[in-house]
Amino acid sequence: MVDAHTSLYELIAEPAGHSLSPLIHNTSFQTLNINSVYLAFDVDHKHFSDVIRAMRALPIKGINVSMPYKEHIINYLDELTPIAQQLGAVNTVINHDGHLIGDSTDGEGFINALLDEHVSVNGKHVVVLGAGGAGRAVIAAAANEGAQVSVFKRHNATFEATSQRLSKWSQQIEVLPYEDEKLMAQVLTTADVVVNTTNIGMGDDQSSPIPLSVVTALHPVRW
Repeated sequence: MVDAHTSLYELIAEPAGHSLSPLIHNTSFQTLNINSVYLAFDVDHKHFSDVIRAMRALPIKGINVSMPYKEHIINYLDELTPIAQQLGAVNTVINHDGHLIGDSTDGEGFINALLDEHVSVNGKHVVVLGAGGAGRAVIAAAANEGAQVSVFKRHNATFEATSQRLSKWSQQIEVLPYEDEKLMAQVLTTADVVVNTTNIGMGDDQSSPIPLSVVTALHPVRW
């Protein structure tokens, strides 16, 4: 039942239509008898600042942030938690009477999801595809849990800076070029956990973040 006391939470992303967040959160609110509603908004980049202003002005308790805004939103916030500062990315914003605090729960959620399936990454080899906001959260969390982490990132203008940044977090992190398919196939043969944090495969996109040549190298077709 929605009434004058119902609080609002939301997801902002582009795209947002594929997200299961409204189903998950609204089911939780109903189960726990919390008078709140969670909505998902597909936000165009040109309207992004308007959304943040609305959050300050309206009684919106908090928002989740997904691609492509996890880094961009930092410019609009008043405060960051230590983990959000380390990662340079935010997936959760808490609204305290117009004072917006950015946090990142992606890494914790990743580890807890694995533990729910009785999977520990301690002493394991974790391969992460992508090094964006969500990727860095997963990388840091896995390394903190004692995993050896291999990161495949596109060799673009940010490759060297990202490699240096992640290497400073832990000696257990290595950053490798995504385009080196032969190397990717070799590294994946020793992986215990593979995580896709790229936008490949989101929504209706049926593409695979692992190139076909790599899949073929791992599982050669025998005629």
